[in-house]
Amino acid sequence: MDFTRARALAKFLADGFPSKRLTQDEQDAYARAIAQWDNEDATYKAITQLFDSEEYVPTIRRLHEEYKMVRKRELDAEVSARRRLEAPQIEGYGKGEVPEWVSVWYWIRIEKDDFRRLPQQDPVVHFREVDRERLGVGEPLTKEEYEDFRQQWIAAGAPRVRSVNELTGAVRKSYRTVETTPVEKPGV
Repeated sequence: MDFTRARALAKFLADGFPSKRLTQDEQDAYARAIAQWDNEDATYKAITQLFDSEEYVPTIRRLHEEYKMVRKRELDAEVSARRRLEAPQIEGYGKGEVPEWVSVWYWIRIEKDDFRRLPQQDPVVHFREVDRERLGVGEPLTKEEYEDFRQQWIAAGAPRVRSVNELTGAVRKSYRTVETTPVEKPGV
């Protein structure tokens, strides 16, 4: 950024904190630091955010930290937007329609009492060994097993899950519960 713009931002910073007037030399010191930063909009946002959070004129270091946080948020937003654009589009997904594999997965859990993950699901899900045994969760289904279940699902009339609310409510109800023995409270 050029020094003239940096000086204007330094003056803007100084005017935002009337309790402490910055001398021209101090404003020039801020301007020299600001001139080294590459994004004028992020600098402006950092200054305005500091108006809300700081009582006194922030140090150059504090201003730079705020600038870096603003830049990081902007870059993260750009990366997220780029990923959304580059992500493969699933037919019907995002339009209120639940993808077919979700209906198959739901049917396998409810009708076949099989809680294994499908090949389409995120493989990062981890279960503790106790939960793995309790829920009967083993390795994910293979693609061949999934296709066999899918054919059975089609033969059963291909019941579709119409909404995420329907799915989450039904799946919550379908979890197996562990049989427990009631414990007597002492003195009751």
